[in-house]
Amino acid sequence: MRTKTKGYLALATAGILALLIAIVCGGELSRKAQGILLGLGSMGAAVGFARFFCGRYEERHPDQRRKAEIENRDERNRDIRSRSQAAAGQALQWAVIALAWVNILRDGALWITLSAVGIFCGDRKSVV
Repeated sequence: MRTKTKGYLALATAGILALLIAIVCGGELSRKAQGILLGLGSMGAAVGFARFFCGRYEERHPDQRRKAEIENRDERNRDIRSRSQAAAGQALQWAVIALAWVNILRDGALWITLSAVGIFCGDRKSVV
């Protein structure tokens, strides 16, 4: 077993331990601490198990892993992915500015409008 998969298995185990601590010691912990432990534990367990099983699949099927690596390194696929990410980023930016307009029309809180406009202007450089 590779070190990578061992690390993910350790992450899953730590997540389960955090969940157990949150459940068993629920009365002695504050609600915030219990919520943090539940959130971190469930995230750690889910990510750890998912990555562990993906790593095990790659170990058992090396031909599939090689095909995936070749596809990831292919320049045409990289170009297509970057173009689709740019298009998705632009769509997301315009959705944020539409949210700002809806908030203005509904006489919403000023901080929401200013935050949306700030996100739109701040992230503008990375997409263009």
